[in-house]
Parts: sequence; structure tokens; C-alpha cells
Amino acid sequence: MSPFITKCPFCNADVKKRSWWRAKKLRARSRIRRVKDGTGRVTRASKKAAEQSRLSTQTPYAVGFLILANIFTYLAFDVRGDLFTDPGAFAVDAVRNGEWERLITYQFLHTGILELLFGLILLVIFAIMVEQRYGHFMALGIYLLSGIGGGLLAIAVNSGGVTAGSLVSTLGLMGAWLVAIYRPLPEDRQYPMPAALLIVSAIFLLGLLQDGIDVWTLVGGLVTGVVIAATAELIRWRRVV
Repeated sequence: MSPFITKCPFCNADVKKRSWWRAKKLRARSRIRRVKDGTGRVTRASKKAAEQSRLSTQTPYAVGFLILANIFTYLAFDVRGDLFTDPGAFAVDAVRNGEWERLITYQFLHTGILELLFGLILLVIFAIMVEQRYGHFMALGIYLLSGIGGGLLAIAVNSGGVTAGSLVSTLGLMGAWLVAIYRPLPEDRQYPMPAALLIVSAIFLLGLLQDGIDVWTLVGGLVTGVVIAATAELIRWRRVV
């Protein structure tokens, strides 16, 4: 018998099995239908809790897209030479001359295999948690906007450095993760804030030690992620009593 076919326990007929991820989503939907407060009514707060339960069961499509995009650009484009001459790396003078696409392209360029692996490990760890909290498009938006925010801050302070790599955008995701820890939901895994701040600080310092990363892009990326996540939390919970 096919592994996708099973027997009905009532009529003994052959029926198609339900995939594990489909069953997981259906269980999440059933929890949304059943979630109520103590009086049996579905309140706004209970709806928000049910929505968060639904997000936590989603497949991390945004994380998968970002991983593939980073790997593809590393294999397709060689940036192991001088970053000042690379057409995709972020440089303040180049952006001021009209090459605004560098605010996006530098987020997917990597200078070596070790830097790529380090960035992907951080991306998998923190982007999945952010995507489970805020959803696919929000996680992708935080990644891209954090990279843009880091570049704009470097332009504002007239920094002369160049930057390539996903660490700036990943720091934005880490900033969003800090906001989520500050305002945890009942079903969230609890992380102590001092330990979380220590982790983010350590990774920030490691970024300073890497070649090809401007310190102001790191600061801008982290701040942008915090601001976006904090704004999302205010919008989400402002009317929840």
C-alpha cells in the first residue's frame, strides 16, 4: 500500500493521508475557533493570542528565501577582491552618486565562505523566531529595511567605510527579537533580557572585528530593527485591554 494511503477506521475504504504540515495548520485553526475568555466570549485579546498561535505554526518561508538569496549571490558574484571597486557593496560616495541599489545589494554579498556560514547561522537562529512572532512579510521587511537603515545612517554621518554582508540586516532581526523578549506572549519561550543583551552585544563586537563592515551600518541596522518591531507591537496591542 502507498505510504500516502490509509484505511478509514469506519468504512475500511482507502483514503488519502493528510500531510503533517497540513494537519498542524488545521490544529492551529481549531485552536483559534476554541480560544475564549473565562465567560465563553471571544475577546480581542483572545483573538490576538490565537493569531500568535497561528503564526507560530507557519512554515518559515521568509527565512528560506533569505538563505537561498545569500547562497546564490555568494556563488554567482565574486566579491573577494577590493570592496571599494565592487559594484554591489555599500559605499557612501557611490550611493550619493545615484547608485541607490547598493542599499539592497550589499545585504546579500559575502567576502568569504566563513563569513557566509556565520551570517547564515545567525539568520536561521534569529530570523525564525522573528518570523514566528511577526509573520513572513514582516520578517522579510525587517531584514531589508534594517540594511537600508544602516546604510542611511552611514550616509548621514558621512562615514567613509564600505560594507558587504548580511550581518547588518541580521542585527536588525536581533533588535526585533529583543523587542519580542521585552514583551513576551504567554506561549513564547522565555529568555532573560540581560542574557539576550549580552548575546546581541557580543555579535555586534564580532561584527566590528570583521573586515568590510562599517560600524555605523551596524548601529543603524540594529536601531532600525528595534524601531520597526516596537512600532508593530504598539499597533498590535494598543487597543487590547
